[in-house]
Amino acid sequence: MSNPSQSEIGWIRLYRKMTEWRWYGVPNMMAVFIHLLLNANHKDGYCYGFEVKRGQVLTSQAKIMERIDIKRGALRECLDKLVASGEIVIVTTNKHSLITICNYDSYQGGEESYNRQTASQPPTNSHQAEPQTIPQTDTPTATNNNNKNKKNGKNEKNERMEEEGKESITLQKAKDDFDVFRKAYPGTKRGLTTEFENFRRKHKDWREVLPLLLPAAKAYAELMRTRGTPKEYIKHLQTWINNRCWESEYQPENNSNNGNNRPYQSNGISPAGKGLMLPNGDEIH
Repeated sequence: MSNPSQSEIGWIRLYRKMTEWRWYGVPNMMAVFIHLLLNANHKDGYCYGFEVKRGQVLTSQAKIMERIDIKRGALRECLDKLVASGEIVIVTTNKHSLITICNYDSYQGGEESYNRQTASQPPTNSHQAEPQTIPQTDTPTATNNNNKNKKNGKNEKNERMEEEGKESITLQKAKDDFDVFRKAYPGTKRGLTTEFENFRRKHKDWREVLPLLLPAAKAYAELMRTRGTPKEYIKHLQTWINNRCWESEYQPENNSNNGNNRPYQSNGISPAGKGLMLPNGDEIH
């Protein structure tokens, strides 16, 4: 009989206590999380020139969908829930995702089992995985977790991972709130990621500004509706954001504007006759 391959002898540990996990019994959640556990790096390494640490897996939604036969919408929902519950942290580019499994060492075997399996090999010092920025490159899925791993139960490292997870959750919440605003905005707009990154890049105070966007967008939409302004004469969202238009006061025409807003008629000419409004919302004189 031939010796078993590395993929045949690699294993992870699952506690029976996992039956108390909030997502236990939800097939898609179980499949996605266990897939990530099985494919995470068991030790620090490099994948085509950049670092993938212990407890991390470099992958993509397409790759996960191929391996566990799940639809894209269902996969996104599972990943969002795992992030929200603090199970994983995700750093993404337009092509790949570097997924860090929080408390990764909890899913590895004890010292006794480790020594029994790797008696001829010295134990490897383990390191808690940390989220990191990924270069935008065509890099394949990171190395499978094929060997038994040494358990590291240092509480301070787990706490650090939890704090990093909270930062990711905060950013995801901000992106979700921005999407609500983006959908409410009446003018032409691009995709969520493109608009959100432009907003963060243009305005250093974006976190303080974010709560102001939705009320301003709704007021602006109501103003455009009241005037019957065609969509092509409404400012593009990018222009609206770049010019900090949320700082203007938009009110319906039947209200007193106290000279604060800048109304336009549907033909593109300002009431004062001083300027022409272009389709993207800019005014020339």
